[in-house]
Amino acid sequence: MSEETGDADVVVEGRAVDLLLALTARIAADDPRLTVSGDAALFTHWLEHTRF
Repeated sequence: MSEETGDADVVVEGRAVDLLLALTARIAADDPRLTVSGDAALFTHWLEHTRF
């Protein structure tokens, strides 16, 4: 089975601990420890509407 994927709308990069801090709202989406490429507003929207 072949599965096609497209380009990501947003990519968030950083150390695992910093990604976890962002996902749990301990640091802001625009924190300099994170690199956001693409649609940064999408990442912010996702953070605001997803709870762990």
